[in-house]
Amino acid sequence: MCVHSAEYATTAMTIERNVKRKRLIKMASKRSMWSGSMGIGLINVPIKLHSMGSGEGVKFHYLAPDGSPIEYKKVSKKDGSPVEFKDIKMGYEIAPGAYVVLTKEEIDAVKPSSDKLVKIDRFVQLGDVNPIYFGNTYLISPAKGGEEAYSLMYAALAKTRKAGVGRITMRSKEYPALIRAEEGGMVLTTMVHADEIVLPKDIGVEMAEPRGDAVNLAISIIDSLSGDFNLADYPDDYRARLKAVIAQKAAGATVTLEAAKPAAATKGDALVGALEATLAQFKKVEAAAKKVEVAPLMESPKVI
Repeated sequence: MCVHSAEYATTAMTIERNVKRKRLIKMASKRSMWSGSMGIGLINVPIKLHSMGSGEGVKFHYLAPDGSPIEYKKVSKKDGSPVEFKDIKMGYEIAPGAYVVLTKEEIDAVKPSSDKLVKIDRFVQLGDVNPIYFGNTYLISPAKGGEEAYSLMYAALAKTRKAGVGRITMRSKEYPALIRAEEGGMVLTTMVHADEIVLPKDIGVEMAEPRGDAVNLAISIIDSLSGDFNLADYPDDYRARLKAVIAQKAAGATVTLEAAKPAAATKGDALVGALEATLAQFKKVEAAAKKVEVAPLMESPKVI
């Protein structure tokens, strides 16, 4: 049985998306993952951070050959004996097999002020920050007593369309952070440090000189496909197809699948030809779209 049930997959995906969204909203509103303050000069805003979403796909479980679930246990590498969570220590490896052990109290004692305070010391245009440095984004809600100051900062950020820059410590790591207004509230985005990013120039990406008018053709294609961004135009089709396969196998159906074959690289004269053909195809689609546009209705004649 070949899986090409687009209608079923779309319906299943819509139902799952709605259920998942309700669950995410419920979890975000009830559970905070960080609490502290946002500080700007002498202004202190008690806040809480909440998970903003989940990027999880279809969750699979590892099974043994007989179909039973596999269990993972924490054991000592030395003799294989199980170790209780309460007995686990934190160690930093300074040489192969040699560790410096730190207690929780020692780790907590060296945490910076950003562990409980996001101190904003600069405001920038969000477009001035390269997205490659963005990490995770979290919802910010006001903690008890912080509603007035929170609302004030949201209004100011929304009006200026700027983002506050500061630092936050989460899970034993300090991150640069951006705070900005976003659809009825504020959000915080962690960023990676400059020395944690590898750029294309760092690995020596090989470049080839474009042939003839190839660049202008490519720009024309970009112009033809330019438009407004709408995230809803990019659903997770892979998850929908997996769900369709799971549903059919659960119903006892025999599923036959055909993997997509990778396309060969377009290069040389074929690259220029492909650019020209692609542009011609897009122009044909645009011309057809213009023909089907509804002409303005003529004004009805006046009855004398």
